[in-house]
Amino acid sequence: MEIPHNKYDVTQKALVGVKSKIDAMEGSASNKYVFLGFDGYIDSLYSLVSNREDVSNWTLMNSMKQM
Repeated sequence: MEIPHNKYDVTQKALVGVKSKIDAMEGSASNKYVFLGFDGYIDSLYSLVSNREDVSNWTLMNSMKQM
């Protein structure tokens, strides 16, 4: 069973946004004494499984309401 593409996954979009902000700060950060950053994990939910029979047979939920 093929898992459908998750149109709500913003991982790549967030990565591009963070990279552009870092690139914009790169010149001004060179004269700073302290540079503080945060590390985080971007979680992405690809599909909700309603019922799993085995590794290749499962039924996906149609919506969050079904959960």
